[in-house]
Amino acid sequence: MAGIGRAAAGEAAKDIEASQPWYAKMFGDGNVVAGARAWEGATDANHMEASVMDRMKSLRELPPENAQAALLAIHKDMQSGDPVRDATQNAMWLKALPGVLKLHAKEHMAFQQEVAVEAQRKGIESGMGAFEARMTAGKGGFMSDEDADVNLSSLAQTLTVPKGVNPKLHNAQVVEGFANNIAAGKFQAYTTARTHGMLESIPKEQRRALDVLYDRTAQSKMAEKLPQGFMSTVMQVVQH
Repeated sequence: MAGIGRAAAGEAAKDIEASQPWYAKMFGDGNVVAGARAWEGATDANHMEASVMDRMKSLRELPPENAQAALLAIHKDMQSGDPVRDATQNAMWLKALPGVLKLHAKEHMAFQQEVAVEAQRKGIESGMGAFEARMTAGKGGFMSDEDADVNLSSLAQTLTVPKGVNPKLHNAQVVEGFANNIAAGKFQAYTTARTHGMLESIPKEQRRALDVLYDRTAQSKMAEKLPQGFMSTVMQVVQH
């Protein structure tokens, strides 16, 4: 216990060993030195576990086999070269390892879901953007009926819930995509979807919110295009 107490107070095991009388080393480490080394090993194991937890944000991106290799590398870096100290660290780390691997599996699954959700969001954003671009290009009458049908089908596909995807999540991302487009003054994807009944799967309150956003933004954009002083002239006419 004396060695553990001294090591806990910050004294290094090698210094404790050096302070022992010559005869204490005749039969190997005495209890004082062994206790100090065991304490250092336990401390190493705790530091290693804390280090792994700190790195979980990056480790969670690795598949299990790569994560295990990374953990082995961290473990190797933590080895002191002192057999007693390392043996204690190894024993404690082996006890903690199953829990660490279980946590990593959970975090990695969450990471994969986040990646899938982000890819889905970008897909919706890209689909709406492509529709807007094709509609803008066809404003001059260059879009054939066949092309118009293909464009409409592509928008419908963008708004359709993919197999295996949570419908609530998909609809929320669709609403977000429309809201961003509307706020940017890009109305064609939204107005086309609304006209062709493509928004029925979206909850009514969210559809109403999009309607309000569209009406206000469209009016604002229209007002920006009016000649200066136009509204004042209109008000004067109305008042008379």
